[in-house]
Amino acid sequence: YEPEELIGDISGGMAHPEDAERLADVLRRLLKGDADRETVITRRRHRDGRWIWGETRYRVIQDAQSGATTGIIATVRDVSARKAVEDRLAEANRLLEAAAREDGLTGLANRRTFDDALAREFGRARRENRNLSLVMIDVDRFKPFNDRYGHPAGDECLRKLGKTLGGALFRPGDLAARYGGEEFALLLPDTDERGAAAIAERVRRGVERLAIAQEDAPRGVITVSAGVAAIDRRSLKEGPETLVQRADDALYRGKRNRNVVVRASTPRAPGAMSPDAA
Repeated sequence: YEPEELIGDISGGMAHPEDAERLADVLRRLLKGDADRETVITRRRHRDGRWIWGETRYRVIQDAQSGATTGIIATVRDVSARKAVEDRLAEANRLLEAAAREDGLTGLANRRTFDDALAREFGRARRENRNLSLVMIDVDRFKPFNDRYGHPAGDECLRKLGKTLGGALFRPGDLAARYGGEEFALLLPDTDERGAAAIAERVRRGVERLAIAQEDAPRGVITVSAGVAAIDRRSLKEGPETLVQRADDALYRGKRNRNVVVRASTPRAPGAMSPDAA
């Protein structure tokens, strides 16, 4: 636009509709005397019809004697190139942050994210007397699978398992994480042991339905075992590591028979949930 075409456009008549309210807020502050200068970046309509990013700098003109506002000067410059660089940098930072908190192979939360979430949710459960359950999951006979089919097949197996675990959770507060190697964890706030066991069983069956071939396995496919524990008085007294230990102990009992879900409150292995149990 020619300079004379922009005279009087302090209200952002060429601004993007989604930015109009923000511009109106700036002008209200200036006219009320809450500020004498403001800078705002918004989208503006170019003469050729496309949207560009413009940085608008406002300055209030005041009467020298009365101090009353007599006008506002607004200068606009195209900052589209700068905005594009800033957006690329922000996206790069977002990806770096995601990479720091996600497991690169499965896309699930990594161990660091899990540890942070466990500490946070455990503290909340203790303060508010809420339920919290943990499911530890391990791939049965994974080393023989890797040895027989190779590490690329092992990686693909873990990727598929990661999708199954993520798909088994429906609430925003639930967390599926790769705990390490072929071991996974499900952190389930506001869930008792019975509810967590049902989710673990859903995962167990889902993995079995993937039908990832493993010829020397009892069922001929990859399976998982799971240990389930919920917060109890001992856990509350000793801390989140006790909850992890109880879930791990239950998992260890499950690994004896493989392809089962075992609850920490179950005292003996015969009480483990069978593959056909609900």
